[in-house]
Amino acid sequence: MEKIETDYYLWLPIPTDLKKRTAILLDEIRGSETPKQYVSQLADIIYELTEHGLNYYFYHSMELAEVGFIHRKAVKIGLKTTQKGVFIVVKRILKILSNKQLIIISNFIDDNIKKNTEQVES
Repeated sequence: MEKIETDYYLWLPIPTDLKKRTAILLDEIRGSETPKQYVSQLADIIYELTEHGLNYYFYHSMELAEVGFIHRKAVKIGLKTTQKGVFIVVKRILKILSNKQLIIISNFIDDNIKKNTEQVES
C-alpha cells in the first residue's frame, strides 16, 4: 500500500497514559532483537487505541447529540462485539508476522500519534 497523500487527517484525543504506554512498548519492540516476544502486548495496545477511537467517534458523538440511553447502549454493545472479533484476528495475524513487519507496524503507530501542537492546521 502506498502512502496516502492528503491534507486531511482524522484526529482524536488519546489519554496521556495510553500515549505513554504505547510509546514505551513501541520503543521496546524497535529496540529488541526479538520483537515477536511483544506480540501480545502490541495486540493489547492496538485494541486499546482502537477501542478509544471507536468510542470517541461513535459513542461520544452520540452523547453530545443527546441520543437516548437505550440507543447508546446498543451502539456500545455493537462496538464491543466488533472489537472483540477484530482483536482475535489481529492477535493471530501479529503472531505470524516477522520481526521486521512488527517494527514497521510499530513505526506506523508511532508516526500517527502526534501531540496536538503537531496537528495539521486546517
